[in-house]
Amino acid sequence: WAIGKIPLFMRFFIMFMFMSIGISYAETVHSQNAAMEFRFQDVTIEKALKEIEKNRSEFKITIEKPAFDAEVLKAYKRNVGRFNIPGFRKGKAPKSIIEKMYGSAVFYDDAIDALLPSLYEAAITELKLDVVSRPELDVEKIDDEGVVIVAKVWTKPIATVVNYRGLEVEKQATVVTDEDITRE
Repeated sequence: WAIGKIPLFMRFFIMFMFMSIGISYAETVHSQNAAMEFRFQDVTIEKALKEIEKNRSEFKITIEKPAFDAEVLKAYKRNVGRFNIPGFRKGKAPKSIIEKMYGSAVFYDDAIDALLPSLYEAAITELKLDVVSRPELDVEKIDDEGVVIVAKVWTKPIATVVNYRGLEVEKQATVVTDEDITRE
């Protein structure tokens, strides 16, 4: 099955479908100012861990605009039936009309809720963190570049044992009397 046998309009349709679901062919790894990043489709996770406290770390998850817009559209399609807009049948109002009435951020929460679990797991795996608590997530900004989410997590403490060789422990002998045995 050769690519040349596919009609031209079908090739454009396939290319459009790949772009609309956010498939990125450029899964690159690069570093800049000691903040290494990896790409997960249209999502960037900074590997610059900031240690806030002894066992508390912070990292950023950046969702690029195309991926976020695609998820906002999915959130619109899931929730359009909830909106009752005058002049439209229930569930038939266009996204732009709903956004004008309720604000442009009306679908942002649902979009972030849908994207975040898989992105958070990917970040934890990539950063090799042993997380022991739920993350504290904060949306730092939503703009034309995308969404930046800051995650703060508690991690397992790293125990370092120093100078344990040569320590002597005195074994204490336990004396059991006949009275102790009969009492039990």
